[in-house]
Amino acid sequence: MKTGTKVIIGISATVIVVFFVVIGLLGGAYYYMDHRLHEPKLRAKLDKAWNDGEKFGMTTDQNGCMAKALTFNDSTDSFDLSNNDFDHACLSAASPSPKFCDGVETKFGGEWPEQQCRTRTFNRETCITAYENKLLVCRFEAGK
Repeated sequence: MKTGTKVIIGISATVIVVFFVVIGLLGGAYYYMDHRLHEPKLRAKLDKAWNDGEKFGMTTDQNGCMAKALTFNDSTDSFDLSNNDFDHACLSAASPSPKFCDGVETKFGGEWPEQQCRTRTFNRETCITAYENKLLVCRFEAGK
């Protein structure tokens, strides 16, 4: 066999092995994330946060939801999206606040949420999540 043929076979075999390793890693990561997100304890916490957010939102306006969301501690678990769920449900159920979207930068890819939380040292991630939810509400309102 010629040297060029051996090189092509070797490269092809390497590409095939790397392809299957990458597919295996992606499949394993997907399985892990799907399994984590459907853990009964975490699922119950997320459902409770959503329900609590809806209930609280029915008693307040959008500014009240933001004030409440900014009191939460940052989560230590990257799969725990309960702060986001509470805030999103609250803002969806709350009565509109006058001028709630004034000054909100509604373009995609902006750094507006991070800018709003730049000076915070306590619960910075929760702050960014709250302002990202505000941004989504304001984008929706702007699109009406």
